[in-house]
Amino acid sequence: MDKFIIQTATRFIEDYFPDALVVFIGGSTVEGNITSESDIDLVIIDNKEPSSSLECHLYEGWKIEAFLYHPSSVSINFEAAKYKGLPTLVKMCAAGKQITGDKKEGRKIKDEAQRIYKEGPSAWTQQQIDHARYTITDLLSDFRSATNFEEEVFIVHELISCLSELILRGNKQWIGWGKWYARALRSFDPELARRITAALEIFIIKKEKEGLCELVHEQLEAFGGEKFSDYREEHL
Repeated sequence: MDKFIIQTATRFIEDYFPDALVVFIGGSTVEGNITSESDIDLVIIDNKEPSSSLECHLYEGWKIEAFLYHPSSVSINFEAAKYKGLPTLVKMCAAGKQITGDKKEGRKIKDEAQRIYKEGPSAWTQQQIDHARYTITDLLSDFRSATNFEEEVFIVHELISCLSELILRGNKQWIGWGKWYARALRSFDPELARRITAALEIFIIKKEKEGLCELVHEQLEAFGGEKFSDYREEHL
């Protein structure tokens, strides 16, 4: 990791959160995927924080996202991450670097985060899988029959997001948001990620959607196929 980034983050903590119990730096700066738009992601555990929150700062030319937690809320948020399947906090603590604060407490938090990240998120119930199958089936039907390209673009965005979630959560894998969704899918199944991207490219460039429809149908088959007849959902 760039020492300059560590130094910048450390100065930020000294200026804004000098009494923080533990601070981790994570995200792209840790993984080495820094771009011109990269920001500095910090997990700040501080007894002065009443609850979990996010603060965004511009500091010395850097965008800084500060994820703030009271010590008592860290484990609660870890458990929430397991249910939602989104490992943002878990991964930043598990893979991040502690830059300041109590080393013993930091090690305890990191060990818990690494254990949870390795175990993966909570398994989806059959009801959750069936709901995803129904949603994807409905979107796929709309996509197949659509004749307006603008509508197709918006449908396919939802379709791929829902399909990716089913593939990952249905296999007890962590999901992501934005670029992290692509990375999560690529990490789980590089060949499938490549096929989805290729099918999307053909649709966007050539406006040919048959291959993408076939791929979605194929992936649904692994979970029981398309779902419509006899589907019932309570408490709408």
